[in-house]
Amino acid sequence: MFPKLLKEGEHVFGWIADGYWEDVGSHAAYVKANFDCLEGRVKVQLPGDRVGESTWIHPDAEVFEGARVDGPAFIGAGAKVRAGAWVNGPAVIGAYTTVDSGVKISNSIVWDHSYIGLNSRLRGSVVCRSVTVKNGCLLEEGSVIGSDVTIGAGSSVNANVRIWPNKEVEPGAVVHESIIWAGSWKRGLFSSYGLTGLINIEITPEFASRLGAAIGALTTKGTEIAFSRDYTRSARMIGRALMSGMISSGTNVIDLSVLPAPISRYWSRHNHVSAVHVQTSPVDPRSADVRIFDDHGLDVDKRSERKLEGLFFREDIRRVSHYEMGRITRRDQQTERYLEDLISKLDLESVRGAAFKVVLDYNNGAVAVMEQDDSTFQAHLQEMGVITSAVKAKIGVFIDSPGERCFIVDETGTLLSHDQAFAVLTHLALSAKKGMVLGPASTSLAFSMIAEQLGGRFVPTKITPGAVLRAAQHSETVLASDGGGGFCWPDFAVSFDAIFTVARVLELLAVSGTSLGALRSRIPQVTHRTAVEFCPWEVKGRVMRTMMERHLKDRVDLTDGVKVFVDDGWVLVAPDPDRPEYYIIASTRDAGHANRLVEEYSQLVRSVVAEAAPQAEAVVET
Repeated sequence: MFPKLLKEGEHVFGWIADGYWEDVGSHAAYVKANFDCLEGRVKVQLPGDRVGESTWIHPDAEVFEGARVDGPAFIGAGAKVRAGAWVNGPAVIGAYTTVDSGVKISNSIVWDHSYIGLNSRLRGSVVCRSVTVKNGCLLEEGSVIGSDVTIGAGSSVNANVRIWPNKEVEPGAVVHESIIWAGSWKRGLFSSYGLTGLINIEITPEFASRLGAAIGALTTKGTEIAFSRDYTRSARMIGRALMSGMISSGTNVIDLSVLPAPISRYWSRHNHVSAVHVQTSPVDPRSADVRIFDDHGLDVDKRSERKLEGLFFREDIRRVSHYEMGRITRRDQQTERYLEDLISKLDLESVRGAAFKVVLDYNNGAVAVMEQDDSTFQAHLQEMGVITSAVKAKIGVFIDSPGERCFIVDETGTLLSHDQAFAVLTHLALSAKKGMVLGPASTSLAFSMIAEQLGGRFVPTKITPGAVLRAAQHSETVLASDGGGGFCWPDFAVSFDAIFTVARVLELLAVSGTSLGALRSRIPQVTHRTAVEFCPWEVKGRVMRTMMERHLKDRVDLTDGVKVFVDDGWVLVAPDPDRPEYYIIASTRDAGHANRLVEEYSQLVRSVVAEAAPQAEAVVET
């Protein structure tokens, strides 16, 4: 413009102003302008209370006790900086953004409505609106994350990398080039443990409503789907949004209200109606689980999951006319039939005659315990053991909030590990009735030994809980477990049910006249070692091929991964279905042999990954 004016003979004058000017057309200039505001070089009124020389915290923001904010810094309205987080200025945290525990943010700008997950690190990064950075991520100097991006857990974004809006980075990826045209590689809504997400961050009312509409679109108009939930406010909020979505697609909803997950499954199976169950996660109170059951009370199969994901992501959702809207019908008190059936499966006379003392902990109101850290929870379990021993109880049981899994204490007050509890229950079940016991392929060698001693069989399944339950439908199955405290007794119900587990164990103890402590002492002594090795998604198939080629002439089991049998046990190399990792598990009678096997096969995975190094990082395009 100026050269043109001069060419046309116009006069051009300069004027030195007293104000501030910065062309924010570049990343560096944008960051500089923000930090100049914090450091007082620009006359702006920041909306917050000034704390110290150069920190502004909005009155509606929440900086938790134990959090650290070193200026210059700005914390916006409704933002949360949780205990253990460190905002090291210059830094800007936008409105309604959450900075979780263990996070360190330095020289960075985070826009509104974003979430920075546990133990993540931001160094000189700009994070735009509505971004989710999951746990353990690293964003390096000069990186820019566009709006509505999700960074998977354990991922790294290298220096000066730009990620355009609406992308997703897979867990464990290393992003070394900007993601511009390449779409995100979205593996799907479901993990091997169902659909789980952070409450009001990943699973929002909008998300739940859309999911409900997609679930409804899987069925024909007028189909009935049951809904149940736990008692938490989060589950109620998500549930109402889900039901709104379902009825918008012409689906009728049977509202079972508050029910434990096992009873919801039981109702679904006996009424031949699919169901959706929402609960606050028993392992993370910030997250919710959305469970979708088929009309047999089982988690929907992979084919149905993929179909639902297709409807959800394509937004291929059925919207019906106002007169075709679905109905919501309330049905309360659905536990009677469950309890009647439960009682009918037990030898009540033997249980009454034994007159056992039992210590039961129903999760102490669930939320109170879930908000404690792991060390506090372990102390709680140890306290239950002390009480069990002190009152001379036969057994102590802690039941998790969904009612699916339990922790067991024997009469001596000893807390049994999940493997020990499974082993003891295997002994009780096979002593009472010969048949099959099912568990994940990663389950210890000891279970095969116990089953063989008692004239039964231990049959490995795929490692996921859903796979265990589907396999448990076999008529010869007497007990199945996911190896994590979930026990299924198929003669009653094909579901993990802590309520029935307590009743059945009391019955078996009464009939056998033995004790948990005595059975624990008889568990065969084996060494069970586990290691985890990083393996990019695209290299997982290469690891499997290498294992198969190496053991063409050996005895192997391919139930999940590759299990190679050796003289005194086995070694398993199995891919994690949800993370870029491989499990290496050895179970042998000799401890030294187990250690050597784990090291040998860990090295094998590392070598395959190293050979594929140029292809092993996140798939991105410039």
